[in-house]
Amino acid sequence: PCSGNEKLDAILTQYTDTSYLRITNMVYKAAYAIAHAIHGLVCRDRPESLSQCNRSIVLEPDQVKDCLESI
Repeated sequence: PCSGNEKLDAILTQYTDTSYLRITNMVYKAAYAIAHAIHGLVCRDRPESLSQCNRSIVLEPDQVKDCLESI
């Protein structure tokens, strides 16, 4: 039963602790940025169609890093 005077910010449970969500969000953004960079390198000069992308291209980590730096 609730009294109506409860303060949720004072309760620390796995359901109210959102501090880990910032890390999750940053990982999501990083993975999305890397995927976007790889897509840009693989589909360079062919942005209109995924089927025309060079899926057999071998990328070096430095290429992806350089692409991320230019975003």
